[in-house]
Amino acid sequence: MMGERFRKSAWLLFAVVALFLFLGSRGLNEPDEGRYAEIARENPESLFVTAFAGIIDLRTGMLEYCNAGHEPALLLRRGEFQSLETGGMIVGIDEKQEYTKALVHLEPGDLLLIYSDGLTDAADFQGKRFGKARVRKAMLDAAKMTAKQVADHVLWE
Repeated sequence: MMGERFRKSAWLLFAVVALFLFLGSRGLNEPDEGRYAEIARENPESLFVTAFAGIIDLRTGMLEYCNAGHEPALLLRRGEFQSLETGGMIVGIDEKQEYTKALVHLEPGDLLLIYSDGLTDAADFQGKRFGKARVRKAMLDAAKMTAKQVADHVLWE
């Protein structure tokens, strides 16, 4: 039991440190400086973490983001979906991995969903997996709702 707790604690510590190094002290604008190589090199347990990091400029509506092997965020605009995939592979595996950033202009009425595979893998009360198609349907159904209403709708869909 103690060993299992230690493994979970070690993984959590790795995830926090890897994400901190992935983001850097100044966010997505900071150059790489070999951070990702060090995460992969100093990783004897072969642990990894997925990440979706984004910074929204509330004045301009610009979202700068990088996706590191995470479920792509979904942007719903006027009934059309855009999958935010730009980035690279999961953090902690390849010390030569380079990550790219992308910019997306968010507009009034857009619905942005950043989620993990826990949402798509979750089962409803009848045992049916939620799945990606239901995520998209729930977003379409919730397009005119407030953020709180969207969260409740997706939870109870």
